[in-house]
Amino acid sequence: MTKSRFDNKPIRGLVFNALTDAGMTTEGRAQEDVDVHPQYSRSAALERWTDPRMLVRGISDVVAKSVDPEDSPGKMDWAMGLLDTLGLGGPKLLGMGVNNLRNYVKGFYGPGGNRAVSVGATFAKAPGNVAKEIVLPAASARASQGLSSATHDVLRSNLKVYDDLATEWKTASPARREEIIDARRDMGRQMAGQLNQSVIHNQMRGKPNKALQDWYEAHFKNVGSFERQNASQIFDDVDADLLFDMSNAAWSGKRGLKSGPGSVVYAEKVGTKGAGDSHYDIFTSREFNTLRRLFKSFKEAGQPLRTREDYIAALNESMPDWQQMTGLRAKNIVDGTNGVLFQFSPTGKSDYLLGGFNAIMKFGDDGSAKFFGTDKQDIFGMGIPGASDAVVGIGSSSRNLKWAPGESHTPQPRYKTPPKEVKEGAAVVTRKKTVRTRKGDTKRDRGAPTYLSKKERELIDALLALDSSVSPSFLASRGVAVGGVGSLLGADYIE
Repeated sequence: MTKSRFDNKPIRGLVFNALTDAGMTTEGRAQEDVDVHPQYSRSAALERWTDPRMLVRGISDVVAKSVDPEDSPGKMDWAMGLLDTLGLGGPKLLGMGVNNLRNYVKGFYGPGGNRAVSVGATFAKAPGNVAKEIVLPAASARASQGLSSATHDVLRSNLKVYDDLATEWKTASPARREEIIDARRDMGRQMAGQLNQSVIHNQMRGKPNKALQDWYEAHFKNVGSFERQNASQIFDDVDADLLFDMSNAAWSGKRGLKSGPGSVVYAEKVGTKGAGDSHYDIFTSREFNTLRRLFKSFKEAGQPLRTREDYIAALNESMPDWQQMTGLRAKNIVDGTNGVLFQFSPTGKSDYLLGGFNAIMKFGDDGSAKFFGTDKQDIFGMGIPGASDAVVGIGSSSRNLKWAPGESHTPQPRYKTPPKEVKEGAAVVTRKKTVRTRKGDTKRDRGAPTYLSKKERELIDALLALDSSVSPSFLASRGVAVGGVGSLLGADYIE
């Protein structure tokens, strides 16, 4: 590839090839991605920020493009080289990069999505937000208080659309109002998901939440270590140890859960107004409703289901293809105390922080069902270098097992296709209210449905109002970088 380009410039060719072999040119880094991360073209980006070569990579880009007869360093190359000379590369960029990853990734979950493209697009946005925090005084001031450039942008842009849609609602047609409902729900969940991800990543790295502390305290509780000795604090049930073992097995894999600056983090998510309700994903699932009907019909037939073997036999009798038509598997059905536990992954993904998660239902002998759920936090299947793993729980809820109004008292209708994967935040997991009015009454328009609680709105408004004035410390520590990089990048990077 380089032979024709350097025929008449052998010395330049030697320098370029040496940098390429060391993985310090565009070609060299691309080849490393193929060799190390063939599944995603850009997923090596996070790990690359911990590479010692990052300390001089900006400089190497300038050198490599200078010796290449078909290329030349651009403004961004010179800017990044200047940052390297000022010691702003490598480990510092890792922390800033993690802070500036977006939680919501369009197309990563759900049918028809392209995960590789989604991952690449997400990682591609982070450097621009990092550069803003280095170059722009306002972005740097917010970042110093715990609000990253990416999180600020997600909140600002989504909140504007959220409010604009509320205004449009007043004159919108019924069909357009349905679209507004879906869009406002999505905006609320993107904002909540971004903030929830930010505070959990801080816990994983042992970093203070600073300005995000109020959001953290309003949306997480029961924070501690994900250890078996804490099982009774994590799972409110007599089978807490068994629930922990099942959940731990789901997330440990071959490598186990990783401890970084501290133990494996556990935090229980609360406040579902903006984020979405994972419990609703469970009890609207095909798996729950299959077992609910099974439990009721066999009880009415005088054959109550009490053990793992009872349920498997009943499933085999009423729906021989149950392991193909539901997410239930025989290996994930376990006898508990006064009940049977079923572990599966709901197709509903109403919460952008969790996405897909691991659910456990306990069907009690007393005719109740209890729900639990956990999710391991990662970045597209990767951990954060140097950080602890984290498991987020959804707490517990319960309901009595009963027939739905007008439902046929039969074990189970036969399904023709497996359950379809649902994109995150889809309307399938959304409660819809029916407004009943008396004849002759005019239905009162209460405005567009809200997907942020009053407290959540107050917290987001406060974050967007953070003091972003230029501090003396910024001028002292970044003055040279801001002047040099800002002049190189020009007005394109000014807010």
